[in-house]
Amino acid sequence: MQACSKVFIVVGPTASGKSAYALELAALHNGEIVNADTAQMYTRVSVGTAKPLNWQSEVIPHHLFDICDAPAHFDVVRYRQVVIDIVDAIHQRGKTAVIVGGSLFYVKSLFFPPQETAGSTRAGALPPEVEALDAHGLWQHLAAIDPQRAAALHEHDVYRVRRALAIWYHSGQLPSSLVPVYDPPFQATLIALMLDKAVLHKRIAQRTAVMIEQDGWVAEVESLLQDPAWYELVCSKGFIGYRDIGDWILGGKKADALSAVAQAIVVATCQYAKQQHTLWQSFARQLRAQGERAPQIIETPGPIAPPALSEKKQ
Repeated sequence: MQACSKVFIVVGPTASGKSAYALELAALHNGEIVNADTAQMYTRVSVGTAKPLNWQSEVIPHHLFDICDAPAHFDVVRYRQVVIDIVDAIHQRGKTAVIVGGSLFYVKSLFFPPQETAGSTRAGALPPEVEALDAHGLWQHLAAIDPQRAAALHEHDVYRVRRALAIWYHSGQLPSSLVPVYDPPFQATLIALMLDKAVLHKRIAQRTAVMIEQDGWVAEVESLLQDPAWYELVCSKGFIGYRDIGDWILGGKKADALSAVAQAIVVATCQYAKQQHTLWQSFARQLRAQGERAPQIIETPGPIAPPALSEKKQ
């Protein structure tokens, strides 16, 4: 990867308009889109993940969408290397990479390479009494061991909660104590879309209604329920709304209960958006702490037209 390689990275909470913004940015800068939303990597989930449904037919090339056609985790270590390779290929074509997505854990890996410790990725490597805990119990157990790491994770993100616990049980290190090393593979400008909270919540409610009533989210979950391995993967990764709709389907699809399901999804999504905002603030502080080595950071009340990016704003 050439040191002068330029990359734009568009982040922001769910429903903030990242995909549309990134498309405009790519059009302005002869760019190609690279996905940074882990949920949008999986072929069997599209509606509930707000995946760009027509990404294959876009004039602007898209990468890392629908790359997982089996119910298996795409870990952050692999993600970093794949993105580096894709960005390098984009630059070899004389174009600009525009990375977009709300999975900040994966975006962060591009600047702070994941640290592996003994047993940190070992599957099923927890004590039997811990293995027996449900999602909430696992999160509470992590919170008792490492409150800082637990606070950064949603309790439904079972994969990362388990991974954090595995680090503790097999290395004796608190996951939050692993000091990240700043090592970005390319020069980057980060653009964070920061909508007003009331506006964002309204967008979340409207989008959820459309997903359920028009876009076929229920049918998507019904399809997943026919394949337990896929359904459990989606639920274990904490993809919002899938378990709620799945429980409603398994409960007999009572029409008068669907509005309550939708409202629960809206509430959970708003909570997730708040968590994304908090994580962004922490991540931005880490980046700015690098001083002159820090990337360019622009926070903008999107979704609006991309800025000219002529001035460095820290």
